[in-house]
Amino acid sequence: MFQIEIKKLLDLNKLLDNIPRVENTMLGIIQLEIFENIRHKIIATSQRRRGNQTIEMKKKTQKEILSDNADAVIEMLENDFNYRQIAKKFLVDLASVSDFVNNSEHSARARQAISNSADTAFDKAEDAILDISDDATQAAVARQRELAHHYRKKAAVKNKNKFSENHRVQAEIKDTSATSSWLGEVLSEIDNNK
Repeated sequence: MFQIEIKKLLDLNKLLDNIPRVENTMLGIIQLEIFENIRHKIIATSQRRRGNQTIEMKKKTQKEILSDNADAVIEMLENDFNYRQIAKKFLVDLASVSDFVNNSEHSARARQAISNSADTAFDKAEDAILDISDDATQAAVARQRELAHHYRKKAAVKNKNKFSENHRVQAEIKDTSATSSWLGEVLSEIDNNK
């Protein structure tokens, strides 16, 4: 009889893993908390009944959740999803997403995905301009222009070399004695003219 109850508890735990989660809402967060409370009760019940033997059920950390879903996270980054949207989808906090992008074993792929998403943002800017209809109101035109500006700026931040308007080529100026003497002459001539 004891074995049957343990099996029922384990089956309930598997059932909880397979229930679809409601994402991107407060309801999803509440649902996750309810599931974790049920799991905790399952573990506590099994520990009381089994004595020293315990069922190993470890709660995944936020870092593990993102690492387990690395391909999905990177795909979202490539499709120009922001950190907040990714955090909501996987029910983690923003710091965990930032840590995933900057410090995990997947960080190189994640940063490359962000750089590649600049093309997506730039395409959204073009679409915003092209979506302006001929009979659009002045407010609608202004809104679409602002959206286009926002997406162009977003693309420039994500890939400065390709989309930034302020990308400057740095020229190296060598300090030679001829340059120094010429500069001195120009400065003295400016002082004399004052």
